[in-house]
Amino acid sequence: MNCSDVAIYLIRAKGTKLLHNTLYKTRGIQIRFETSSADIWNNLISGDIRRRDGAYHVETNNTPIFMREFKNPAAADFTLTQKIPGHDKGIRPDAIRDDFCGQKRPKAKPDLGAIEYGAESCDVAAIPRAVEKLHPDIAKTRRR
Repeated sequence: MNCSDVAIYLIRAKGTKLLHNTLYKTRGIQIRFETSSADIWNNLISGDIRRRDGAYHVETNNTPIFMREFKNPAAADFTLTQKIPGHDKGIRPDAIRDDFCGQKRPKAKPDLGAIEYGAESCDVAAIPRAVEKLHPDIAKTRRR
């Protein structure tokens, strides 16, 4: 999140699977060179998906995200304020069995993105703390 460049850049990355990610305020995903290939499924993305220089990818069920759908995404608070366009729209790849919060994803119709907004409780308030541990500069954004 909050990256002025692409969030995921694949270079010489054959057979990559990008599944159920939430990319906020980035330039999306870029796949480059003939040696790179990717399956890109069930992601919530700000930015676009681009391939260059002979790279190959297959994309399914990727949806743009917008700030109005979340409580305070700039501070990594992805609590929903309204139903997201990707709710119950995903295809469950066998490789992804749970979400960012450790909740099991349903076998049919999982949510797009990193969080499964289902019946079980997911402490999305814990996400900003987890992100701050990885990226201390985010703490500045939360204080504004």
